Amino acid sequence: MRGFLTPYRNVCYWLPDYRNGVRARNKEEVFNYAHSSLRNVIKRSFGVLKARFPILRKMTPNPFPVQRSIVFALMAIHNFIRKEAKADKLFRRYNNEEVDMSDSDDDDDDDDDEEEEDLDSLEDSMQVIEMSIVREQIADELYTHV
Repeated sequence: MRGFLTPYRNVCYWLPDYRNGVRARNKEEVFNYAHSSLRNVIKRSFGVLKARFPILRKMTPNPFPVQRSIVFALMAIHNFIRKEAKADKLFRRYNNEEVDMSDSDDDDDDDDDEEEEDLDSLEDSMQVIEMSIVREQIADELYTHV
């Protein structure tokens, strides 16, 4: 299944929205909180990768399969360091779950507006409908286990 799993629109999303004892009140907020938390973990992981391997900031003009192989190789090295070097300074810097990566300079969030425009243009596509169904199923499952 291919597609982009979007958070619910017009529902609290960012982690700071849930600080100071504020809890998710419905399945949409529970899903958005989980989505935001996972997004934050992924951004921190890529923050470490891009800090350790500057080639990832601006990929060389190689064919896509070569670029993919470079990323896979660097991720393997990253995972090895993560497993073997428990006191690694980059992992310590990016490991704080309270660090909000939504405004991170390490990420190219300029693409977010373009992604939303692309998603808007796909509103009638089967992919968007499928992913909405998947989002509902995940939200239901998360909400029943809160």
